[in-house]
Parts: sequence; structure tokens; C-alpha cells
Amino acid sequence: MATYYHYHASPIGKLLLAGDGQALSLLGFPEGKMARRHDANWIRDPDPFKPVGEQLDRYFAGELKVFDLKLALAGTPFQRAVWAALKNIPYGETCSYGAIASLIGRPKASRAVGAANDTASAAAALRRKRDPECMVRTRRLCHRGHRCFSRD
Repeated sequence: MATYYHYHASPIGKLLLAGDGQALSLLGFPEGKMARRHDANWIRDPDPFKPVGEQLDRYFAGELKVFDLKLALAGTPFQRAVWAALKNIPYGETCSYGAIASLIGRPKASRAVGAANDTASAAAALRRKRDPECMVRTRRLCHRGHRCFSRD
């Protein structure tokens, strides 16, 4: 199956979008410590990503709090359980790795939850429903007290 990609300009920098033309499987930063780049055999085509770009633009403009995108996230059953728990965190709120571990029935797996969160296809970040201003901060507590993620 072919993989398509597009680089989308955003207020927090360029974002790599990739997927099979029907569902988004990757949203990542092409620069920084966790840089993601397109593979040589991927096909550059912005058309499949128009809905993604529109929703990202609305999100960064403060007009969208919940994404409505078809996602195709690949991961272990544990990672998928973590990502499913992430999507239940209300917009603008936080949840500790320990609390998520308990929610998914693995109360001693908080470090593994953190790893699943860090290694998630960034498309899972869309499920986090975070405050757009927090996205530019590191994973420390940001100016609003939220646990956030960044391109650094």
C-alpha cells in the first residue's frame, strides 16, 4: 500500500503529515530531537491531507478543540490502550502517567505509559485535545500547568 505525505506549515513549525490516502498515520516534526522525515518511496501529495490541514489551522486559531479525522495508528495493544486513554482527557486538562496506567489496568506501568506517549505517532497527539498554546512548550508543566509536548 502506498504512503502519501505532505508538509503543513503551522504556527509551531512545519509538520509532516503521512498516511495511506484515507487515514492519517503520522503527524511529526521534521526537525528537532524527535525529527521525522518522509521515506524516499513515499508519494508527495497534499490532496489527501486537506481535511487535516484545515482542522490543524482551525485548532491553532483557537476555533477547534476536538479533531474529527480518520486515524490509522500502528502500535502494540498496550500502546493502543494508552492512546485510547489519552483521547478521554478533556480539552485543556492533564492526567499523570500513573493515572493513565491505572485507567488501563496496569497501575505499575507509568513509565511504559510515558514511553508509549513519547513514541506515539504524533497523530495520537491530535487525540490529546490540548490547548494550542501548550503545544510549543516542552513536556514539562507549561504556563497553564498542563503537561505538554513540543517539537524540541
